[in-house]
Amino acid sequence: MYPQVFGKYVLERELARGGMARVVLATLRGAGGFEKKLVVKQIRDELASDDEFVRRFVEEAKTTVALAHPNIVPVYELGVELGTYFLAMEFVEGVSTAELLRAARGDDAKRLTPEQGAYVGVEVCRALDYAHRRMNVVHRDVTPRNVMVDEEGQVKVIDFGIAAPVATAPSGHGVFGSPGHMPPEQIDGRELTPAADVFAVAALLMELWSGKAPFRRRTNEEIETAMHAPHPRPSAIDIRLLPLDDAIESALSLDPRSRPQQADDLGRTLR
Repeated sequence: MYPQVFGKYVLERELARGGMARVVLATLRGAGGFEKKLVVKQIRDELASDDEFVRRFVEEAKTTVALAHPNIVPVYELGVELGTYFLAMEFVEGVSTAELLRAARGDDAKRLTPEQGAYVGVEVCRALDYAHRRMNVVHRDVTPRNVMVDEEGQVKVIDFGIAAPVATAPSGHGVFGSPGHMPPEQIDGRELTPAADVFAVAALLMELWSGKAPFRRRTNEEIETAMHAPHPRPSAIDIRLLPLDDAIESALSLDPRSRPQQADDLGRTLR
């Protein structure tokens, strides 16, 4: 039931719920009528007594709190209240690119232009390059729902909650991410490098430009078939994207060694 008091926050309404946590719109209230809207991400009640889930949530939170970049949604606090671990983070007043895709469904005129999609890609690559180089983590879930555009047009990446150390296999972490957006090495639980996020950015861009995710299918078998089939080319969507055909084809390579090895390598081409 909302609203409800949660420590120094007033929880207003649930925004989303995932496998590990729920995300709630909240208000921080202070002296003199001060109020600030933000988002509280709480570990789910049924997992609060699971030591492994709590350990993982805290481990991920420490990584997230340390990220400080204009294109990454900042996290203000990692805390525990009434036995529930939580993160408090910036509330982005805007829309996710998933919402932009839904709004454009069936209406090509509302789809992102080549330049708009490239702009989103550049800004996402900036965020990822920082995370890769400065924080040594791979995001692992660069999908439309995790890329926001605020009311000023600034692009922000959210939910580094399943980030993993660069150049380490996810053993002990499990295979996390969104089927249809993950490169083969992530699906197979193999070693992850920044090239895994590069693949996801290229898949995201193809979806933003075309309105259709290149590899998202109903089953893992269908996803694998789509990945091994000839990949769609940007110029088939819009001839103005012809200069990006080779770059996107390289970024979507099934072999991580054949992709751009740094997010900024793709970002420079998009710029």
